[in-house]
Amino acid sequence: MKNAQKILIISILTILIAGGFVLPTDEAVASVSCANGTTLTAQELYNAVWSGKLIATFSEQPGQVVASVNNLTGCTAPVIGASYKMYNAYGTPGWLDTQQYIGSSVMVNINANGITTITVPVASCRTQVDLWYQAAPQQLYDSVDYGSYLDANYAFAAYATQTALCTATPVCTPSWQTGAWGECINGYQTRTVTDANACGVETSKPSTTQSCAVAPVITPPAQTQTQTQTQVNTQTVYVNTTGGGNNNTCSNHAYQRCSGSNLYWYDSCGNQQEYQYCPNGCYNNACQNYTNTYGSLTINKTVRNLASGSTNFASSVYANPLDTLMFMITLQANGNQNMQNVFVRDYFPANLIYQNQLIVSGGSNYYNNNSGNIVSGINIGTISSGQTATITYQAQVASAQNFAYGATTLNNSASATSSVGSTPTASASVIVNRAAVYGASAISTGLTNNFLVDSFFLPLMITLLGILMLKSGMFAGAEKWFYARKKNGREFRASRELSKKISEIRKFGS
Repeated sequence: MKNAQKILIISILTILIAGGFVLPTDEAVASVSCANGTTLTAQELYNAVWSGKLIATFSEQPGQVVASVNNLTGCTAPVIGASYKMYNAYGTPGWLDTQQYIGSSVMVNINANGITTITVPVASCRTQVDLWYQAAPQQLYDSVDYGSYLDANYAFAAYATQTALCTATPVCTPSWQTGAWGECINGYQTRTVTDANACGVETSKPSTTQSCAVAPVITPPAQTQTQTQTQVNTQTVYVNTTGGGNNNTCSNHAYQRCSGSNLYWYDSCGNQQEYQYCPNGCYNNACQNYTNTYGSLTINKTVRNLASGSTNFASSVYANPLDTLMFMITLQANGNQNMQNVFVRDYFPANLIYQNQLIVSGGSNYYNNNSGNIVSGINIGTISSGQTATITYQAQVASAQNFAYGATTLNNSASATSSVGSTPTASASVIVNRAAVYGASAISTGLTNNFLVDSFFLPLMITLLGILMLKSGMFAGAEKWFYARKKNGREFRASRELSKKISEIRKFGS
């Protein structure tokens, strides 16, 4: 055996026995595609998708879609799946703006090599399922390119279920029908107001009461002799004749007075004359215009999510269980009269918990933090004509076990009353999402990271070692041993055959 061959063989044996040669695992064998060696950035994930090193496939199951992410980059990545109801077809105007968030999986770090499955809940109608890098938005917009890694929300894979488009719940708009104002009793008039569409809400409902004043009744002068009544242009004129022969005539159109929704003229003697119908009601001895110049109170309600860091108030907001919210009620005194004894109350729905922090500004009565309860109602006093008052307070969404999986809408309404007598209302919505607790599972690639089981270098090196040892003559003794065994075997078989023949000859000779 040559010395060089012996040295090579001894070196290989030493390495194998000592375990000092580090064999690459399945992760090291893969081509690493991330700069930091462990986790893909959004851009690196984008490049991996387009190069075919990361492929996502989807399969539909009852109530869910399972996404399988096959990653060959050698690097992990933070991925979350989310689902949205689709009301418009793909690519049509508003198809993203109108989508409604359903739920999402937990955020998982996908396997650096191999397949990771992510399960996302879906609706019975058409649902879009997106795989997002690191975070999933709850509101989508047509104007945003979510397929770009430069956007704050990057979706690298999407799928739509093979079901019919979702249908939006129709919005009921009240059609208010107002009756005529009644008689002025104790300074107030009333009327009936009904909704022809029977929506069951109080939004924009016209007032049912208003202040009024009763005009003085003028008693006609006493008639001493005879009375003559004539009609002139539908105006009634009374002519009284006194004993002295002098005529005393009542003046036409001396004053006006409301009666229901009619405005009547009266002469100076108190006699009722012609009238006109007031379509918007008769008040303070005058027909009302469409704009109530006497005075009215309006209310508006908005909300923002403190937990998400939002600084903008809106008519609706998305929230998660246990999020803290801030509501704001804005009241305005319209017309030329102050709104007195303004009483405001909030009607909290179930699973929305009042947390106080009450602050009122703009009214004559001021509240700070724990000095009032908007749920039982507060009197903020007087709001001057043309001025506004604001009320802010906080609430907390109930814990997750109080909600079904998916989105739940909580409608929170408030009302206000004042000296005008009307009761305007307003509401704000909180859309609570309870994400389904779906996990990610890994599919085995057949590798165990065990040196003796996984490494293909070990059998390769053993094979190479055997070839080198065979060629070097290290197995010469073994060859002689095998040859001797083979020779002895042939001699044994020949001896046995000879004994058999001899036995047959003897048997035949006898």
